[in-house]
Amino acid sequence: MGLKQHIPNIVTLASLLAGLIAIPFLFQGRWDFVALCIGISLLCDFLDGFLARLLRASSELGKQLDSFSDLVSFGVVPGLAVFLQLKQGISTELAMGGVEPLPFLGFLIPLASALRLAKFNLSPPSEKFQGLPTPANALLILSLVLITFYYPDSTIAKWLTFPLSWILVIGISCGLMLYPITLFSLKFSNVSVADNWFRYLFLAISTLGLIFFDFLAIPFVITFYLLLSVSLNLRG
Repeated sequence: MGLKQHIPNIVTLASLLAGLIAIPFLFQGRWDFVALCIGISLLCDFLDGFLARLLRASSELGKQLDSFSDLVSFGVVPGLAVFLQLKQGISTELAMGGVEPLPFLGFLIPLASALRLAKFNLSPPSEKFQGLPTPANALLILSLVLITFYYPDSTIAKWLTFPLSWILVIGISCGLMLYPITLFSLKFSNVSVADNWFRYLFLAISTLGLIFFDFLAIPFVITFYLLLSVSLNLRG
């Protein structure tokens, strides 16, 4: 196997490294660096697949490596983020034997992510997803954390001050990843507007939302993605 065949795997390892670097920043409360690391991981996650197709370097090793990387960057990191949010929001009066049990519910996210990725690896190649992809779920979770940090007066941030709200988020997050709802992917087989109108619509609205509302728009972008996919399914 030549060096060219290893390029996608190197990019995948860069994605994994970015996720690992994000973890100590989580415990330091440096959410700006966490966001940067996960942004780099997302970019590398896109590029490794693109490069594998471009260089015709797809391999079973790359597929498995991609899943390990996704589990850390898009499973462990958001799970730890929710763990820390719950730990900060729960009174020590709820602790049992000096241990606060509820924050550990955040680790349901990496568990569900692992199951989602394993099911994906066993599924035949498809242009559609079954369940919310782990990168999209990580974006949803981390955007909520960033909103509480940078926009504490927003309605979403005030709602997330209650531990029960984060528990609800965990349930929704895990449910969306594991429930076999059919969701469209952003992979273009051609540039035809007739064949890809929903992709162009989604990208246009998402871009405008991010430009005008920053990461406040991400929860609504994910919601729009889900609703648009459901509407496409109903149309057959």
